[in-house]
Amino acid sequence: METLEQQAPNVTMPDSTLANNIKNLRQQTGLSQDKLAAKADISVRHYQRIEAGENLPTVYTIFKIAHALDLPYTALLDTPWSEFLANPNQSYE
Repeated sequence: METLEQQAPNVTMPDSTLANNIKNLRQQTGLSQDKLAAKADISVRHYQRIEAGENLPTVYTIFKIAHALDLPYTALLDTPWSEFLANPNQSYE
């Protein structure tokens, strides 16, 4: 049986929505890049490249970052971060 990481395809997004959402949500939680990378169990450099829009993360990495932020993965993908933070009890999944 394949692990979640093996099943997760690469995510391709046409703009920097994902990178911007990740950065803005991290800043709202008050976490540094180092601390979020550690919580997500990814290297700091890899995280920095994701946030800068230089690397596109796999779905598995998106799940890990979302989990580290205590958010549903959908908050990182296409829901504007400010809308999510303004309505934390609304379901986006």
